[in-house]
Amino acid sequence: MIIERGTAEHFDDWVRLRQALWPDETIEEHRRYAASLIDRPKDAIVYLAREQDGNIIAFAEATLRRDYVNGCSTSPLGFLEGLYVAAPYRGRGLARLLNKALEEGRITPEIHQATKGEAPIRYTSGGGSELKSQRSSG
Repeated sequence: MIIERGTAEHFDDWVRLRQALWPDETIEEHRRYAASLIDRPKDAIVYLAREQDGNIIAFAEATLRRDYVNGCSTSPLGFLEGLYVAAPYRGRGLARLLNKALEEGRITPEIHQATKGEAPIRYTSGGGSELKSQRSSG
């Protein structure tokens, strides 16, 4: 399983998963919003989970919120906007891994410095339910 920063390369697959999570929005609305996240590297970040063959199976989106967020007294703050794992892949810890990638990506005012130019994170089973991450060289 590979967890990597979302880019235009996997745009259509990511939009397809967004449609599955939020079916009341049109595909065009999803395309516009996803494009806006890519265009906002200083305050938005997306991570995708994909199989070795490139099949995108999950995503997590977060933004840096400066507006009021219920239950929070500080601003700005990193906010998980959406997280989705395709049904056949649920129960394998992917949501946890995507959340970890967001944490490691530093959803903070310095978000634009996070992961820029870094290799994807490859997660492998260390036996049992423990998963280990290792930066790949490409």
